[in-house]
Amino acid sequence: MAKPADALAVVKRAYEELAGMDRRIPDEDARAQGPFGDVLSPDVEFSFLGPGWEAGDDVTGLPGFGRGLREMRAAGEGWVESFDSYRQWPTEYLAKGDRVMVRLRTEATLAGGSIPIEAGQGALLTVREGLIVRFHFFYAADDALLALRQA
Repeated sequence: MAKPADALAVVKRAYEELAGMDRRIPDEDARAQGPFGDVLSPDVEFSFLGPGWEAGDDVTGLPGFGRGLREMRAAGEGWVESFDSYRQWPTEYLAKGDRVMVRLRTEATLAGGSIPIEAGQGALLTVREGLIVRFHFFYAADDALLALRQA
């Protein structure tokens, strides 16, 4: 199990790099080209969990679940293509062992829309041997916090 400080450093580095990537997620060939790619496991497991889902739930095979950099990239690109503008940044980090909860703030405008959207979400990431091996995105930050507390 990673020390909280080590896991926290990996996740912060990933989010700092992601903020500068203009909404792109690296593919397998780009992993070595920047800090974000360097901290994602090639087999990273990810999910976008809506209301009612928890990090411990088996979401394998459900929409919003995937594994590997290629699937993560496709899911991320599919998501941001729904928006004319999309900006997301971390506002808080909490670490517990090898898991890090990130409270996120999002400002966006849907494609073809003119009304800005502001929302708070959360993510729970698991770090092993210096790599993010699991990334669960929650539409409500409090759900991510609850999942961290239950870990």
